Amino acid sequence: MKVILIFLSILVLFSCSKEKQTKRLLCRNWELIKVQIEDGEGFSYVSEDVAGTISITENLQLNGQVSYAFNSIQGTTVRDTVTWDAKNFTFSDSKTMLLNDWQPASSIRILILTKSNAQLVYYDMNQYRLVGLIFKRKV
Repeated sequence: MKVILIFLSILVLFSCSKEKQTKRLLCRNWELIKVQIEDGEGFSYVSEDVAGTISITENLQLNGQVSYAFNSIQGTTVRDTVTWDAKNFTFSDSKTMLLNDWQPASSIRILILTKSNAQLVYYDMNQYRLVGLIFKRKV
């Protein structure tokens, strides 16, 4: 019984430090450098025709605007802009940000997070596509 209690205590301790580490790395200014799209029909697109920055604060607030364009399989240019205006979020775990009252998605998954790079992914329920935003740290 003591072994189980000690194991659970260590597990809780490490899970808390994962969230703190994620918060420490995530809370800064980020510049969009690339976008990866997978649409509802299974087609994938990668574009470097992107612009914008986001800022994530210590009090877990997301601000910023990013825009991107890509050529669809039909040959048309698709343009989109995403805005986060002081959107508060919480962590459901160390890799998932839960946003309140944000359309087109309710959560953003953190795929890659280092001191200099971040890749955030969300499913756009309005456009039926998976959107991967790749950022570099803005200094």
